[in-house]
Amino acid sequence: MTANERDHMATVGPVRPKPCTNRCCIIGLGFGCLGLIAIVSALVVLAVGTTGRAISDSDRVARPFLEHVLAGRAAAAYALTAKPWRAQSSPEEFAAFAREWRNRQGAVIGIRRTSWYASSGSQGAALSLTYEVRASRRTADVTVVVIPEARARRVVAARYLLRSGGLSP
Repeated sequence: MTANERDHMATVGPVRPKPCTNRCCIIGLGFGCLGLIAIVSALVVLAVGTTGRAISDSDRVARPFLEHVLAGRAAAAYALTAKPWRAQSSPEEFAAFAREWRNRQGAVIGIRRTSWYASSGSQGAALSLTYEVRASRRTADVTVVVIPEARARRVVAARYLLRSGGLSP
């Protein structure tokens, strides 16, 4: 530093930053909010993509489970059940349950997923998928609960509610 620069510093002092004006603060807050919105949007996209994948993975188990039960293939449906279900029901008991269900509802005409619900329980993250199952005798609303098990998804519960009357339109 030269003598002139030292003299100038002594008379003027160090350069101080200008105080932030209202416009400067508003612009800074605006960029901060935009950054926060971008981060939240990215997290939402990630969560929706993960949930969408879980729903489609669960549907690939629940739908064949329903088709097997209503086609009289109890052993194939039982193979898609989770350990907690198999611990409560033998293959023979399951076959009797499937036979009763099929006798009440009939052969499958069409299956349409109507809703889903995600929850967390003692077996981990569960997806409850509800279907409208049209069959030769009756239409039913069926909820199938699917959980992750050993890197696959398995059916842990199923509930069918026959609609009153015969085959609904």
